Amino acid sequence: LSLHDALPIWRRLGRRHPDSSYFYTDCACDIIRLYQPDLLMLHVANMDHYRHGEGVMNDRLRLAAYECDRMIQSLIFATRQAGVFDQTNFVITSDHGQMYIVRHVKPNLLLKEHGFISTDDAGSVTDWQAWCFSAGMSAQVTLKDPQDQRLRDAVYALLCQARDGRRYLLYVNALTGAQEKILILLEDDAGTLTI
Repeated sequence: LSLHDALPIWRRLGRRHPDSSYFYTDCACDIIRLYQPDLLMLHVANMDHYRHGEGVMNDRLRLAAYECDRMIQSLIFATRQAGVFDQTNFVITSDHGQMYIVRHVKPNLLLKEHGFISTDDAGSVTDWQAWCFSAGMSAQVTLKDPQDQRLRDAVYALLCQARDGRRYLLYVNALTGAQEKILILLEDDAGTLTI
């Protein structure tokens, strides 16, 4: 199957799982048999797809594990057919974990309520002095002008207002001794969010 022939199949499958994951695996097996590449990386997403679509713990996960196992078996068989099994290292990883979301933390709303973010009547941001960027299950607060010590002190004071038993992480520059970052750890039964 040439790339020219495979593109219509790929377009038809889109991101429908497990069909697209099997298709990608079949393509990888063909590549192994034809070219014996030095490095081949493959991302099958059926487990991730089932979790996002049906919940973190659902009945399809056992099926997803079986599907992944079959795909790995196909890759191993392809390396045997290509005569490169003994020279092949398989590294199997996960792209991320996942947990139930029971509460949303909206630090930009807090920053807006205290004047660090401005919006128009429709709620669109028109200006900002401090902004919180999400990074998975954590976040980072960025200052528009990091050299503005009054802004830094005001945002710091706002973030520290909630010292009601919460835990904090402080990052200190080892060369200068200056405190560079403060992270608040919000903890509950669902896990820990770092902002």
